[in-house]
Amino acid sequence: MTDTKTCKKCGVRKAASHFNGSAASPDRLAARCRACVNAARRSAAKRGQKKPDSLQVQLTAATKKGDLKVVRKYLPQLTSQQMTALLSLAIDSHGPRKEARLLEVCDLLLSAGADPNACYEYGPLLCLAATKDTTAYVEKLKEYGAKADIFTTAAIGDHTGVQSRLHRNPTLAGKVDAVGKTALHYCAGSRLWINDEATRDSLMAIAVLLLEAGAEIDAEYPFLLSSTPFAVAATVGGNVQLAEYLLDRGADVGDARLLFDVLRSMKRQDDEFSHIGDLLLANGVDVNDEYVEGLSLLQGQARHEDVQATAWLLVRGADVGARIADGRTVLHLAADRNNGVKVIELLLQQGAELNARDNQGQTPLFYARQSEKWRIVSFLEARGGCV
Repeated sequence: MTDTKTCKKCGVRKAASHFNGSAASPDRLAARCRACVNAARRSAAKRGQKKPDSLQVQLTAATKKGDLKVVRKYLPQLTSQQMTALLSLAIDSHGPRKEARLLEVCDLLLSAGADPNACYEYGPLLCLAATKDTTAYVEKLKEYGAKADIFTTAAIGDHTGVQSRLHRNPTLAGKVDAVGKTALHYCAGSRLWINDEATRDSLMAIAVLLLEAGAEIDAEYPFLLSSTPFAVAATVGGNVQLAEYLLDRGADVGDARLLFDVLRSMKRQDDEFSHIGDLLLANGVDVNDEYVEGLSLLQGQARHEDVQATAWLLVRGADVGARIADGRTVLHLAADRNNGVKVIELLLQQGAELNARDNQGQTPLFYARQSEKWRIVSFLEARGGCV
């Protein structure tokens, strides 16, 4: 890949980092720079050039919201497979405020023929249901005949069920399912321990049983990112006690990419994922490591406008002045991509240089203007920002 390229639209020669990737291009870079691509999108949006939502888009949106009326309206047009896919989506869309509505959608889909034993990207639906901090979806699937096996019993914290199965066949500890996961993965990913000390203890006991029966502690399933049981505990389950136990047993702690994902799961500064993040730092991950080539953890979280993750990293000493290859700082990246000013304010409070210039001589204010981030423009100008 080349270091610089001239944008076909604006004619400016820029660093390769200013272009999206393109498999169709000989240099693997898009013909137009990211700024020109985004400007064209904003222009199209202002002109109202939007295609009518397809049936699939409408159903997806309705299912995520728990809109029973819309799902019921289109139900006669759906195959059993389509209903099952929506069931998986409804479970995965769980939120405390919409739990009751989503359960109604689940009940409708299951009563119409959705398969409670289906296996999707995460795994069996019962295992997916166990990643939510409520037993409601687990109970709903059981009501419609969801079957128990080594994977689902491990996920829901059924210690007796796991123990009896391992007693009959110890090799089940190392068995993988259709998506390549072991029972230890599902045990680690369970969130049914939330507000339930008995289930938390059961999940710990299940992890002990599985490892003593020969489960591979660092077994990986086909996934682009970290995929060991510890990684699942760190990013999905959030069970600090279980995560610590896996590390004590010799689990691989992972790297900055895993820490990036852990912090994306964090909702507040003192939650379970925050503590797991500290666990990674205590076991060798550096707060200033790159999570992908050329981007530090702070640069990645700030450009994604993750206020909680940005604050977490800054408190732990992340370098606010570090630059990427084209000379941009984290403030440049945030000003270019963010919509609000909370991350911008955090960075400035921690000493980010307001008018730092990149290799093209541009400041954060320049990128905010170029991307039409007017709230950020006003915020930076009010504090002395210049171009």
